[in-house]
Order: sequence, then structure tokens, then C-alpha cells
Amino acid sequence: MPTGLVKLNTDYKNLQANMQQLDTSMSINHFAFSNGTASNGKHTFVEMVNNTAIPASTAAGEATLYSITTAGVSDIYMTPDASTNQYRLTNVNAAKFASFGGSSSGWVFLPGGLIMNYGASSSTSSGTINFSRAFTTILSIWANPTFGGSSPNGEATVAINQSNSSFNFAFVSSSGAYNGFYWAAIGLA
Repeated sequence: MPTGLVKLNTDYKNLQANMQQLDTSMSINHFAFSNGTASNGKHTFVEMVNNTAIPASTAAGEATLYSITTAGVSDIYMTPDASTNQYRLTNVNAAKFASFGGSSSGWVFLPGGLIMNYGASSSTSSGTINFSRAFTTILSIWANPTFGGSSPNGEATVAINQSNSSFNFAFVSSSGAYNGFYWAAIGLA
């Protein structure tokens, strides 16, 4: 380390080594200063060390993003303005990854601790639909009958009996034009 008491023509190698070390450290998850582009110092990705609680360094007028291990996986949280309010922004579930955000059926996490399962059924009788991801508490299920070809001239309803992992349905229609239903359920993760 330079001491300030040594002449620059002698100490420059220490200064140069310090700058090289800063560049090496900065290039972890960032564009290095030495890359010579407008991206110097910008993040290439964000990597967080897991916390066990809200970080002590939160400050008024700032939002703090951090990671906490929940049920054995890392999830991202946010705390605003040095408060004790903690907002969960992700809900990782590796076992249910294949159905996360599926195109025709699946589940999605809603910030704050809610999940939504959704899908479609071509049944016009009765049956059971298993959720892609079970709820701890189910809040609501809704279904919208669909129809093909000609416009239906009667009504259709989907009667529902639910649990946290599935629901039973009975499709009731006075028209042959109905050909199934879309459904969605929302509840606590």
C-alpha cells in the first residue's frame, strides 16, 4: 500500500497494483473499468448473499432489495424506507417449475404471497382438476364456459367444490354449443 511518504517514482507500482485489484474486484458481476466501453461499471447480473432477516442497513428514502432463504430456496424481498415492512417478490418452487407460467395451464406467483393457478377444461360433464401448485389457503375459484362454432342459445354454469389442492366440477348447460371452460383460482402460497 502506498504510504504517502514514498516518492511517486518509487510507489507507482503499489498504486498500479491497487488499481488492477480494484478493476478485478469490480469485474465480478460488472463490466470491468478496463473494458473501455459505455458499460463500464454496470452490472452484468445481480448476485445476492442470503440474509436471515431484513438487513440492518436499510435507510429512509431508499428501497432495499435482498435475498432470504425460505423453505430451502432463495427468494427476493424488498423493504422500503427503513421500515419493518417486508414484501416478498418471488416464491421459488423448483418442484413446480415445469408448470410455472405454462401457456395453457399452470401457476404464477403474485407479489405479496398469493399464487394463481389457471387452466382450461374441454369437459362438459363433471370431473376433478388438480392445481399445478397447491395453496395453503384457497381464496377464490372462477370458471368461464367456452363455446365453439355457433353462438350458444342457452346458459352454462360450472359448479365447484374445492380443496387446497384441487376442485371438483359439474358442467351444467342447456345448449350443445358449449365445449368446456376456462378456470382460475387464487389463494395463499
